[in-house]
Amino acid sequence: MSYEYMFGETEGEMELLRTLGIRSNPLAGYQPYATNIRLGDGTLMGQGLPVVTWHFSLLKVAERAVFVGPMEGNLSVSAFIRTRLPDNTWATFECIMARPTGEENLSNGTIINFDLEFTHCILIPDYP
Repeated sequence: MSYEYMFGETEGEMELLRTLGIRSNPLAGYQPYATNIRLGDGTLMGQGLPVVTWHFSLLKVAERAVFVGPMEGNLSVSAFIRTRLPDNTWATFECIMARPTGEENLSNGTIINFDLEFTHCILIPDYP
């Protein structure tokens, strides 16, 4: 498998971000659980499927369309991603990609601070 960021609507359609016209890799975040709950003894327990975030400091409008275009007006869609994890390994996930709902700061055809959130991430094992 590739050791670069990938995105696609299906696992078979996943492509490297640079092949899709995205000029830079995102700053990736990873949470192993969707939320933490405090138990009666004061300890924390993780609950829910992993969440991955991708942050782009700058993204051209055409690059944004790669992610937002498949949504066709929906606020979320199924997606497949390959991303770096905090331990510097790589993983492929089937997930739900949420459309950015906050205000997008557009300046000269460039979006500043564009964030994507992928929830309900299900690991797709790499096979040798």
